[in-house]
Amino acid sequence: EKLSKSTRRRLYFGTCCLSGKIKIPYVHKPPWELLELFNGSNIFSSHFLSHITSYNNAFAMASLSAQTVHHGGGGPPVFTLQGELRHMHGGILPAEGENPRFAQTYFVSNEAALNFRVANLEAHAAANPNRGSLLRVNREVMSIIQDVLYHHNIYIQIYQTAWERLQQLPEAPDLHFQLKIAPGADQRRYNLPTAEEVAIILPGDGAEEVTSRDVIVFQRAGVPKCIVEFSPSYIPLYYVLLFAYGESGWMTGIPHTNPNTGEPVPPRPNGGYVTVTQMEYWAFHLHTRPSGIESNHIFLARGLFQRLIVDVWAATDQARLNWMRHNQKQLRAEVYSGVVDAVNNGDADLGTLGTRLILPSSYIGGSRSMFQLYQ
Repeated sequence: EKLSKSTRRRLYFGTCCLSGKIKIPYVHKPPWELLELFNGSNIFSSHFLSHITSYNNAFAMASLSAQTVHHGGGGPPVFTLQGELRHMHGGILPAEGENPRFAQTYFVSNEAALNFRVANLEAHAAANPNRGSLLRVNREVMSIIQDVLYHHNIYIQIYQTAWERLQQLPEAPDLHFQLKIAPGADQRRYNLPTAEEVAIILPGDGAEEVTSRDVIVFQRAGVPKCIVEFSPSYIPLYYVLLFAYGESGWMTGIPHTNPNTGEPVPPRPNGGYVTVTQMEYWAFHLHTRPSGIESNHIFLARGLFQRLIVDVWAATDQARLNWMRHNQKQLRAEVYSGVVDAVNNGDADLGTLGTRLILPSSYIGGSRSMFQLYQ
């Protein structure tokens, strides 16, 4: 990782921080009760780490929707994604006759929540007996996790506050609350998240303008709603064991830092800022550092760590595809419009015309990239 231009007196690092241009908060060390489960100090650590994804799913506020490939054999488990990966958020109240799941478990008593989570894990294990599911839930591990998250996770505290306020409003079919990250929240600060940075907006508050990165939580949602991958809540609502305090994930607008002054890079002369991309953000976090600088517990998370890597890769790749979709003219792709295709192909049904999206050869895995590599 150390760059060749480094000297004995001054070291330069590229991939992790672009030689000091990426300056964002380090991953916080989790509360000690949870940290002991990660580092082997707890007698249940081996069991916890072997089934960490199941335990995370039991406490996650959002679900992960993906088609995965399950490999046979005796090798280590591998999380393989096939197709699209999404984070989904359901309503506050479960459908009639169903147990509360995900965020719904935070709106019942603590004892009832623990029982529902255990029952959900056992039901999933019974339905998927050959997929490494958790066959025997350890209630002591569940209690440790529940106590830690209830005391420290900012989103759980916000959800419970929002629920109390929703109950004071008149009943309505579309009753909901909105999670909004404060526009001034500075991702370069190193302190823990606070309630002031994640706002609750209720119907009638007079500030209900919705942006695509906000999370809307309905009392009765019906079909779960998708959380966009560039929402700051995308990561903390699912990976509750890795980010126990509810630290926000990547967001747009994090400025690069001038490595000489430590200040944000000023705007470009022609307008716009030089900001941290998703790839740069996660490259920074996916490098290990001494424990005195940054906690390394996410690297100990086995299957959940694998899932995080695949997840952030998929989100980064989707961001690239979205940029290409909305910048086809810059890619000189306008000549490939559906009209030209129809003329060349002799298509007489003009009702089927559309626009072909062209992927440049720089997009690894695209047809042009493959042709360039193997022609």
